[in-house]
Amino acid sequence: MRSGFRVIWPNLPILLILAALLEGCIQEKPAAEDILNRMHEKYSSISSYKATIYQTEIGEGKIRETQYEVLFKKPDKARMEHVSSGTVTITNGSRIWIYNKTTGEQKLVINYSDKPTFADFFGFTLEMLKGYNASLAGEEKVGGKDCYVLSLKPPQEIVWEKTLRLEKLWVVKNEWYPARIQMKIELSEEMKEKFGFNFSNSTVIIELRDIGFNISINDAEFLPHAHGRQLNLSALSNEEVVELALNTSELEIYRGWNYTIREKRVMGNSLYIDMYFGKNDWKTAIHVSFFVKENGNISDIHIYPYVKTVIPVGVKGEEREEVLHKALSNPQVERIISGQSYYIWQISKFINAITGEEYGEYSVYLRINATNKTYVIYLHDGQINVRNTTCPGKTGWWC
Repeated sequence: MRSGFRVIWPNLPILLILAALLEGCIQEKPAAEDILNRMHEKYSSISSYKATIYQTEIGEGKIRETQYEVLFKKPDKARMEHVSSGTVTITNGSRIWIYNKTTGEQKLVINYSDKPTFADFFGFTLEMLKGYNASLAGEEKVGGKDCYVLSLKPPQEIVWEKTLRLEKLWVVKNEWYPARIQMKIELSEEMKEKFGFNFSNSTVIIELRDIGFNISINDAEFLPHAHGRQLNLSALSNEEVVELALNTSELEIYRGWNYTIREKRVMGNSLYIDMYFGKNDWKTAIHVSFFVKENGNISDIHIYPYVKTVIPVGVKGEEREEVLHKALSNPQVERIISGQSYYIWQISKFINAITGEEYGEYSVYLRINATNKTYVIYLHDGQINVRNTTCPGKTGWWC
């Protein structure tokens, strides 16, 4: 028995060393490129998230701290609330609103960038990292999370290198999202004056905490009337009205279409809207009516069938004489009227009833006197076509 123990104990340290080496192989640190690839895979796998962003700005002997509550829903809905001021910035993919929960002041920003917004901190970080070289610098904890620390170096051709330069990135182990990013901001006097900044050089550290991925978020969170704020119906702009409408499931399919509002009228606690949505050429349109409530809800949506927006109107004066001359000078028309007494009942041109655009199309209605023979002469793009519209046994242009 004792000799047996002599065999086992001397070899135990070797087994421990081998186990340690094996464990070291299993836990080998990933390369920086692998970490960044895992981040992109993670971002692709999520549909939404909520989080708290903590921003610390260190510069000129001062420390400024800011906190934001953010919501993000793919592909392009984001909400960011500045906690101390109550200022909320919202985008739903085509418009950006800025409003204050305390004062109720609202501002609609029409211009929209397809780049990730700061509220989508994850996507914003991936966008900023483009062109940077990364190397693994170590490991640290951020908010109780074990993280890889990446050192970042920009290439010389980065446009914003002299203004904003990323320095470090902390990525949560096995969860692969950015927990912290550190950057250096250096502003010229000209940029300070242009953008109203009161500092020149600073280090900014941004942390993403209390994050929850793939959560259910109601689309109402991405409208400025959230949290019970009542809208001033009479002050709503056409752009704001349409944006509220496009956030409904019934009307969202018309996003990107042109529109025109025919009637906008306050009726009690609602705003009545009668409008058209039309594609680029406006040759057909959708007629829509609905009510906007004070809480921003849309009710009583009515969608009517396609409306033909191209209508005929009478042509008068010099324009009429010019069109008539072209029509009667056509060889086919000359043969029809040769030796005949005829009557021009009407000359029409086609316009868009919504935009007023003229299409350069004309119709000349001609009748041979003392007969029931009628013709319509079509003029468009320099071409003339003649149609015999005679109705057997009847007088007129339509049978």
